[in-house]
This record gives sequence, C-alpha cells and structure tokens, in this order.
Amino acid sequence: MTSNKPIFEYDDFRAFLKDLYESAKKENSKFSFRYFARIGGSKSPSFFKQVIEGQRNLTARHIDNLIRNLKFTDEEAYFFKNLVQLNQAKTVEEKQPFILKIQQSKTYQQLHPLSLEQYDYLVRWYCVPIRELVGLSGFSEDPQWIAKQLNFPITESQIETAIAEMLKLGILTRNEHNQLVQKQAFVGTDDRIISSALAKSHQELIKMGAESIDRIPREDREILGVTFTFSQANMAKVKASILEFRKEMMDLIASEPNPDAVYQFHLLLFPLAQLGSEEKEKK
Repeated sequence: MTSNKPIFEYDDFRAFLKDLYESAKKENSKFSFRYFARIGGSKSPSFFKQVIEGQRNLTARHIDNLIRNLKFTDEEAYFFKNLVQLNQAKTVEEKQPFILKIQQSKTYQQLHPLSLEQYDYLVRWYCVPIRELVGLSGFSEDPQWIAKQLNFPITESQIETAIAEMLKLGILTRNEHNQLVQKQAFVGTDDRIISSALAKSHQELIKMGAESIDRIPREDREILGVTFTFSQANMAKVKASILEFRKEMMDLIASEPNPDAVYQFHLLLFPLAQLGSEEKEKK
C-alpha cells in the first residue's frame, strides 16, 4: 500500500492519505475505508474518509498505527508525524516547531533544496523591505546605510545575512557592474510548509503597524478602521471587493515611475462577534 509519490513531496498529510487510498483502490477494487480504518486503529469505517475531508483529526494512536502498518522507515515516520502535527496545529506559534523539524529531514532537503532559505526569507520581516530598497534609485549595499533607511531596528549582521540568502534564492542577483538588482518583482509560494512562514511574518508586521502610531509621523501613515454589522452569507461580496481593491493597488504600484520609499500595507477584515459562535465552538 503505497502512494504514487514519496511522502516527502507532500505538504498536507490529508492529501497523502487520499492518494494512498486511491492508489490502493486502483490495485484492488475491494479495498475500502473499512480496511483503512482497521490499519489506522479506528473502529469507525468512515473515520479516515472524514479525516481526508478535513472533518476529523488523527490522534497519536492513529499516527502510530499508520506508521507501523504502512511500514514507514524511521525518516518517513518522523516526517509524517510532524506533518500531521503541523497541519493540525491551530495557531501560528504552534506550527513553527513542526516546520523546523520537517526541514531537518535529509530527503526533504534533497527534494526542496531551498526550503530553509525560503522559510527564513518569508519569516524575517526585514528581508522584503531590503529587497524593495534594492529597487530604489540611490540604493547602497552598505549595511549601515540600509539600517538607517529602515524605520525599525535591525543589525548590520542581519542585513548581510538577508542579502546572502536572497542571492542564494535568486530573489536578488548582480548585474555586470556587480551591483545588487532585483531578479523578480514579486515573490510567492504555494507550498503549505513554507507559506506557514507568511502567517508568522504577518503577525510581526501587524505588531509593527501598531508601533508605527508612535514611531511614524501622522502625515507619513494612514490607519483607518470601521466596525460594522453584515450578514455572513454575503461576506464573499465584501472579500471580492477587497481583492479587487488589492488588484487596483498592485496596478498602481507597478505603474509608479519614481519610487523613493518602501511601504507596508495591511487591510484587515475579521469577525469580532458572530451569532452562533458558541455552537461552532462546541463542534
């Protein structure tokens, strides 16, 4: 009973179990979720179907049973266990140690050679503004000069490390005059493991946004907020408007001919209260 690709290529254990089930079903049409439940140590024949669909979570007992009955190697077992815990973790802080453990896998490192550098790039708030500074006219690679341009404290050592990592990732490169230049305008990732770093970065940047109230002159910032009531059923319309505004912002940014500053922009939308929240919490 094996998946079509090694477990180290997955960033979601549910996707791995789904592929595992489908692969076994192709080999033997009689294979069922009932058998899957048996090797996973569950009495409910539909348990793993619910796990794959995100309705249930694995317990330590289920994980151990799967590792034993699927005959995982020690490295596969270590990866699988931490991937499950990462995917089932609820908070950003809970996720971080499992990401670091996953990245310790030698096979994972071979399949994702730049994983650690990508994670470090996304999780450190100062990497992105340094990259943006590189694109400005008058940029100097001098760490002391860069530190003076940033409105939040950073060491020269951090700057040197950030530049080295961005060169390794190909985010920055050097031109014929050995000057730093941006190799690509925007950086993103669809890898769940690496993208978890974005949540950590957002937390840090949002805290810095609060600090900017005292640190940055009023004329150089804009902080607005509105509290309103709306139907949850129509919230998709509000989110669509936000995405459209984001697109307009990106078009405006791309058309700016003479940028001379690096800005951080966050637009937050989240429920402060919801009818029925108590019932949802019980589930």
